[in-house]
Amino acid sequence: MHIYIYDSYVSQKKHDKELTKIEIRITDLDLSGKIIRLGTINTLYATIENEVMKGAKTIIVIGDNNILNQAINAIAKLKIQDKNPDNIPL
Repeated sequence: MHIYIYDSYVSQKKHDKELTKIEIRITDLDLSGKIIRLGTINTLYATIENEVMKGAKTIIVIGDNNILNQAINAIAKLKIQDKNPDNIPL
């Protein structure tokens, strides 16, 4: 299962056109999955941990370098804690 994680700033109105293009392309390629929009309450680590435990096979983050760095660290932390059963592509 694919997990698409959108950074909180991507929810701004000015990014709607880009998000629409991305979502259309995902649908065209038949890469459907779950879309998660980060907010102020949920953390990236907790989100990734939860989805990995539910069986996520691929994680795609949409945002800037900061969220990518956080996602890499979250997956590495899960690997260290043996909560990451497989190598999950990011």
